[in-house]
Amino acid sequence: MKDQIAKFLLKTKPHFIVIGGESLDADNVADLVRQAVESLRQPTIDLDDLSFESFPEVQVEIIPNFAAKVYSLSKLATVT
Repeated sequence: MKDQIAKFLLKTKPHFIVIGGESLDADNVADLVRQAVESLRQPTIDLDDLSFESFPEVQVEIIPNFAAKVYSLSKLATVT
């Protein structure tokens, strides 16, 4: 599961991650996402051009469900 989250994070390159929830499950998901972010933050070395690349530091927060619902109904959440 952590590998799938890491692949998703590499593809989407988020600046901030927010999890809507108010239970222990939300805490578990947040911990899993934090672990995936930390595993991506380990520097990788490209030996062909000797450049170092690291995933940026990304905040992972849990918010109450109502805030996620308000955002999902806003114009910012619409996909163009």
